[in-house]
Amino acid sequence: MNRRLFLKSLGLGSLGTNYLFGFFNKLEINRSLKGRVVVVKKENPTDNEFYQMFKLGLLTLTRTQDLSQAWGKLISKKDIVGIKINTNHTRCFTNLGLIEAVIRSLQNYGLSSSQIIVWDRFREEYGLKGVGYDIKQDPANVRWLTTDTADIGYDPECYYFHPAVDEGRKKWYAKTEVFWHPQRSYFSKIVTEMVTKIINLPTLKHHAVAGVTLNLKNLSFGATNNTPRFHAGCYVQAIPEIFNFGCLREKTVLHVIDGIKGVFDKGPVDRGPEYIWPEGKLIMSVDPVAGDSYGLKLINDERRRRNLTPVGDLRHQLDYLVEAEKRGLGQIKSRVVHLNI
Repeated sequence: MNRRLFLKSLGLGSLGTNYLFGFFNKLEINRSLKGRVVVVKKENPTDNEFYQMFKLGLLTLTRTQDLSQAWGKLISKKDIVGIKINTNHTRCFTNLGLIEAVIRSLQNYGLSSSQIIVWDRFREEYGLKGVGYDIKQDPANVRWLTTDTADIGYDPECYYFHPAVDEGRKKWYAKTEVFWHPQRSYFSKIVTEMVTKIINLPTLKHHAVAGVTLNLKNLSFGATNNTPRFHAGCYVQAIPEIFNFGCLREKTVLHVIDGIKGVFDKGPVDRGPEYIWPEGKLIMSVDPVAGDSYGLKLINDERRRRNLTPVGDLRHQLDYLVEAEKRGLGQIKSRVVHLNI
């Protein structure tokens, strides 16, 4: 593998080697926060309360006294930060108040607006505009982008190979996506070329096939194309293996599950308000597996209250979380700190 393709595999692309050093500087903080989850509770928060929730959670998670210390453990002031949101459910999507709280916090740390990108996979249906958010491309301000925004797309040199083929959608994909191969899932150029760090803001949702869709799935399937082929069962392997690519694993520094509302059944897309419940929590972690494990617990608690069968095995674990733990992406057993504002 030549130098250029090696950098692509790490997701650095044209950004060069300067950001390689940041990967290794964060290893110690990641080890110390393995399994640590901070839960901040407040029902129906205002925009300012979202900021207070996020700030309190970040300081507690990183065991620091101010935002400069907290962010300094996770990012540098030279980073381009991508905030990955979730917009494929029209009633339960990443709250604008949370997104703006993260942006405000990053700006208070010292990042300029031009260093922040809010992004998701799709623009229209199951995407930004479907929940009322707009594409914003002014490079002097915070950009709101999608992989299918003009001139972004997928990276032809960085992809995940799996033999599974989605026969039902093969012709559709071949017509609608420039870089498409029946056994490849290409990564968004947003993660391989445009950002150097990622903050992941999934929502608290049940998934009819995978069980739940939280930290790991929001990024692994939200950053690649040709993913419905995995829903036949091979998602157990695909979710952790895709997340293990350097452009996701090494760049992602923080996960915040937006659990102000949750979807306890019939997810991940909108099947009606009767499947939503108010949880009033932000679930923050550096460890995506621990965060997903706690999110799974919340969903199963709500399912029990409604006399529904819990998702997962007899220990209420999901196969893909077990696989993620085996690959060293985090640990299922979490140490949870509960906070209120």
